[in-house]
Amino acid sequence: MKIMHKPVSWMIGIAFLLSASATNAGDLPDPSLTPGCVNPKITKEILCSPHFHTRDFRGTISKGERKEIYESYGIQQGVPPCPCELDHLIPLSLGGATDPRNLWPQSETTPWSSHLKDQLEQVLPFEVCATKIELLDAQRGIACNWKATFFKRFGLPKGASEIPTSDDTCLSKPVAECDAADTH
Repeated sequence: MKIMHKPVSWMIGIAFLLSASATNAGDLPDPSLTPGCVNPKITKEILCSPHFHTRDFRGTISKGERKEIYESYGIQQGVPPCPCELDHLIPLSLGGATDPRNLWPQSETTPWSSHLKDQLEQVLPFEVCATKIELLDAQRGIACNWKATFFKRFGLPKGASEIPTSDDTCLSKPVAECDAADTH
């Protein structure tokens, strides 16, 4: 019997590429799928109010929309790089909207996990309200490359090997607003 190596190596190569693509989707969102957008109703004054609670602006997303977002990234819930959190790229605490353009499946287990991003999401609103950073700059920093924004504040997390950088052209672009009717 003759063994054919070529098709097997081709399939292994494709599997590797698909695996690498899915893993990357868990660390940073694809900007063509998740550019990030903000709720135009949420201003700095509202965010910094002692009465502000993200639950008042959370909104809902249907199971169908949730499934579409995962599928657009080629990810299935419960399959590596998941477990994942369907995360707001620009967090609600910085005026982000509950909108498919601001949601992506972020891994909970990679070195750049959703738990690290949560730490950043807790610090940035305090910086905004203390006027250490402009709200727009905080939103841009998260939307362009949250890992670079994290690195500037906390350094390289355990298990991470690359030092992230942000694209300066991205940091100078405006952050998209979601239509008020589209913020669910």
